[in-house]
Amino acid sequence: MEVIRDEWRPLGDVFYRKRKLYSMKWDVNLARCTRVSAPFGGPIAIAKIINKRVQGRTPDAKPTIDIFTSAGDLISSFLWEKGQVVEMGWTNKENLVIVLDDGNVMIFSIFGELITQFSLGKQVQQQGIYECNIWGNGLVVLTNVLNFFVIDDFEDPRTIAMNCPPLSDTPASWTIIEPRFSRTRRVQAIVATQKGDMLVVDINDPPIDPYLSNGPFLKMSMSPQGNLLACFTASGSVYITPPDFQGMCYTLPTQSSTVPTQMAWCGGDSVVCLCEMAENKYMLLMVG
Repeated sequence: MEVIRDEWRPLGDVFYRKRKLYSMKWDVNLARCTRVSAPFGGPIAIAKIINKRVQGRTPDAKPTIDIFTSAGDLISSFLWEKGQVVEMGWTNKENLVIVLDDGNVMIFSIFGELITQFSLGKQVQQQGIYECNIWGNGLVVLTNVLNFFVIDDFEDPRTIAMNCPPLSDTPASWTIIEPRFSRTRRVQAIVATQKGDMLVVDINDPPIDPYLSNGPFLKMSMSPQGNLLACFTASGSVYITPPDFQGMCYTLPTQSSTVPTQMAWCGGDSVVCLCEMAENKYMLLMVG
């Protein structure tokens, strides 16, 4: 009985435990790769290529993109010679979306077959893509000159500029509110500035400033239900608020000033932060 009780750790009034279900069947050095998992235990794409996430690393002799099951079984693999990858993600149909820095977007099946490709337009191509956020049916890009553009339907890709005021510097962080969770029923971008301001940016509506005083926010993550936004502050706390910034808010100290390399929700109850403490040494932090 004591052994069973020792497996569980309290977090507020909720208990968690870590259980090893199985070992991954792959032999992959994740530190050298870009990786993205499909929701609900879907496939995992591994890009063994050099991009903005793995700068300074020696490129592999044969850059490839490999697609695995969630258990690490290889589904498909194909050489990558198309250009610089900015971001990867999955559609609602479990097709792999790859966004290049020159504004081209390619969508592949899990078997590595090219389904479609399109350009985000001349304006995005000229400005280049700095960062990108992908959701199940679209994407938002931030260009190198700090403009936001959106594709809100992969089936009918039309590039639309978002109504964002000029930014003086790259955002401290930014994320998106998917259309199904947005009050406008259109995708919105939440932009945290280096000065500590927060802006909610839409396609048509003017930007909204909720006038928060606890920024800047260095990392953000939206809950799976779209009802809560987790923000990692410069003081080392996780600030949790509804995405419209109305209603109950919480500030949870982490006792760590290290900015997470990744921050994600565990269900709708807690936030998990992955912090790199030293080269190839990580700390997993759960708050809630």
